[in-house]
Amino acid sequence: MPRMAQRIVPTTHATAELIKSSGHAHVSSLRSATRSRIWTREFAVTCERLDLPRRVDRVGTWIGTSGWSYEHWQDVLYHGCSPADRLSRYAAEFDTVELNASFYRWPRDAAFTSWQRRLPDGFRMSVKAPRALTHARKLYSPEYWTGRITAGWDRLYDKRGLLLVQLPPGMERDDARLDYFLSRLPWWVPTAVEFRHPSWACEEVFALLERHQSAYVVMSGAGLPCVLRATAPTVYVRLHGPDNHWLYGGSYSDDDLRWWADRIREWQAQGRDVYAYFNNDGGGNAVRNARTLHSFLA
Repeated sequence: MPRMAQRIVPTTHATAELIKSSGHAHVSSLRSATRSRIWTREFAVTCERLDLPRRVDRVGTWIGTSGWSYEHWQDVLYHGCSPADRLSRYAAEFDTVELNASFYRWPRDAAFTSWQRRLPDGFRMSVKAPRALTHARKLYSPEYWTGRITAGWDRLYDKRGLLLVQLPPGMERDDARLDYFLSRLPWWVPTAVEFRHPSWACEEVFALLERHQSAYVVMSGAGLPCVLRATAPTVYVRLHGPDNHWLYGGSYSDDDLRWWADRIREWQAQGRDVYAYFNNDGGGNAVRNARTLHSFLA
């Protein structure tokens, strides 16, 4: 298999040129052929049965942060709030969050029920799959964990975002394993997959994701390939920070964020929903960057 071009989109310059593959069609820009959005009759019927809002006719964009309960966000967001009040304060400003604690310890079903009740209407919580599944087992024999995931997902109900599946940097491409894992998840658990090993960035894997209507995670961060590829009705973006040497560090400039706002508008023009999460939590940068990006899209 030809190796993916190693050129990375610089995230510190708004005028950065999109990635180009070295003679191979492994890395595509948003201006490639647009794929129409697919919504099954099953989805529409289920929405009606559950009395959930149908979002088929409008494009939604949710911008938030990876995690919310950080002590060093006191001055930028919480201003003296107790830890128990942080989620409600967060939800007063943002309409989505990426739950990261689930990566380290999967929550009890009661926690998902509590979040569903406490979060306001229209809020979406994306949930990171447990590392016991993604890093320890590397998706092998996933039945136990898919059972626990779907149980929690069911409790989250109308506050569901996407299930984030982050694969470890050392996990090389294994189409059969990924295909089997995705086939074990019910259709009502929309999934986004973040690949850290470059071997996954190829047309065959993109096609596999499209068959399962799973989103390829678009990444920004040190040493990570920024591949602008949409494989599902929803685009999932993780912004790990603009620092060229360290993940999760630094603050995106306004020019960087205007560049990302333009990309989001292109996805919106294709009729796709977009979830974008900032993971550069140090110094409250994620909060500031999420606010600024939201303002550019207002």
